[in-house]
Amino acid sequence: MNRYRYSIVLALTVLVTSSVTSGGVSAQEASPAAGTPFPEPTACTAEPLDIDSMLALWFDPAGTPMATPAIATPLSGDADLPQGTRADVATEVAITETTLNWIYCIEVAGEYARGFSYLTDSLLAQFGPDVTNPGQDTPEEVRAALEGQLIGTPIPGDITLARMPAMAGPRRIRLLDDGRVSALWSFSGDRVVFIYALQDDRWLIDEAIDLIDMQGTPTAGTPAAATPAP
Repeated sequence: MNRYRYSIVLALTVLVTSSVTSGGVSAQEASPAAGTPFPEPTACTAEPLDIDSMLALWFDPAGTPMATPAIATPLSGDADLPQGTRADVATEVAITETTLNWIYCIEVAGEYARGFSYLTDSLLAQFGPDVTNPGQDTPEEVRAALEGQLIGTPIPGDITLARMPAMAGPRRIRLLDDGRVSALWSFSGDRVVFIYALQDDRWLIDEAIDLIDMQGTPTAGTPAAATPAP
């Protein structure tokens, strides 16, 4: 999984290549929900984040792009996965809903202000505009793109091919010492550990950490980063 700022105005593929369906809970570490796929979202209904708050993470008061925060160091193998106690089923369901809704809002609905509501500010600072693109290197351009996504209407006769990607997880769901929760996901062969933080009674994605193979090379199938349409 590539980690650098995602564009607001092109076509984004989040952590995945174009596949067709999402999987359910892994059979590993079976819970009562194991083997039963979580229902895919059918709409992006999250309250959109305040655009001014998002822009403040990506631009300084003068409108100059902020430096992208340092990314988490990739894990070198399964032995480095976060350790902790097994999280309960309610937490498993909650983090799964967060993850599926985040992907749906970004990948299918293309409503980034809503999708970003499933991330903490810490992670959101890494998912801002591609400021090397002349079409999104100012706060005004980014605002226009985000607002346009929220008020967009379908074009008559237009058929969208955006679908939920293939995925597997969550697995190895662990309650960490700092109160956060980690879980392992696979997106078209690219394994990633999400760390979730509880904020205002909601589990939000706080970190995304690549998991590489024992030889230190990225897992086969890692997609290239791309970016979202308005």
